[in-house]
Amino acid sequence: MANQCRLETGIWGAFRNVCINMKDIEDKSFGETITKEAQEIAQRARLKSVEVLSRLNSINI
Repeated sequence: MANQCRLETGIWGAFRNVCINMKDIEDKSFGETITKEAQEIAQRARLKSVEVLSRLNSINI
C-alpha cells in the first residue's frame, strides 16, 4: 500500500506542477497543448503504476 501511495503522489505532484506553471505561460495555445500532453502522460503513468505494483507484489516487496 505504501508503494502505491508513493507512486500516486509522485504522478499527482508532477501533474500539478505542470498545471501550476501553466498560469505563467502567455501563449495560451502552447499552454493548452502542454496541459493536454501532461494529462495524457499522467494517465499513462497511472496505468503503468498498476503494472509496477503488480510486479512488486509478485516478488513480495
